[in-house]
Amino acid sequence: MSTLNYTTIHHETRKSLGLSANEYMIADLIYNLQNNPKSKHPGWCYASKDSLADTLGLTRNGIQKLVNKLVKLKLLERDGEQSHLRTTQDWYEKVVCINQPEGRIQRMQGAHTTYAGGAYKVTKNPGYNNNIYNNNENTPLPPEGGVLGDEQTPSSVNVNRESGPAEKRNTIGLIATEILEHYKKCSGKIRTRVIDKDKLATRLKTFSTEEIKQAITNAYADDFYSGKNDRQWSADLNDYILRNDSIIDKLMNLKPRRINASRVSVHK
Repeated sequence: MSTLNYTTIHHETRKSLGLSANEYMIADLIYNLQNNPKSKHPGWCYASKDSLADTLGLTRNGIQKLVNKLVKLKLLERDGEQSHLRTTQDWYEKVVCINQPEGRIQRMQGAHTTYAGGAYKVTKNPGYNNNIYNNNENTPLPPEGGVLGDEQTPSSVNVNRESGPAEKRNTIGLIATEILEHYKKCSGKIRTRVIDKDKLATRLKTFSTEEIKQAITNAYADDFYSGKNDRQWSADLNDYILRNDSIIDKLMNLKPRRINASRVSVHK
């Protein structure tokens, strides 16, 4: 079994976009994986962050920070409910179309990707066998083959970027219910009945459902955020956790602490 053992960096373009080498590499890797002609989710990269980290020699948290920056720069986008990623029209126009000479622009010979109406359209060649990918898992392969593990499993709810207003409201409603139930379970605040869907929809532009749930899990595994402080303050779902992207990012990377009862923290 072969490995995906290289990415291509055009440094003049990288500098013009203000990207580090690592940021450019992960975007290029995601672009290649989303164009896997035998992908179970054509047009999307659904490799786990651990797999991406192993391939690029980075940490999982390092991958998360790079992805978050690229999303904010509108060079990557997420699939809302799922953790799938893809490069955007900006990446295609500013990097792919500019830097690939005629012929190389179709280096992914098994799939030609176009972008219109907010979505990629993939035209596949079923006879093409791109053997640098593990076609079953859509992940970079480990050095000696074998199982990578921790691959993302598609959720039963999918955010359809071409859905009409009613469908989008229904999808947000399902995600809101899932996150609210997770918050109740973690916090013990079973009487909480309302989640701010506007804030949630904004956070979902940057984070997946699972990442928001992880932020909640970490907050309530931590003594301070769960209320063991001198003010008995705890991280409320609407007023604190969903307030902005930086809080979600901080909680996602939080290492839960146990505070000594004689030394209660007085800040948040």
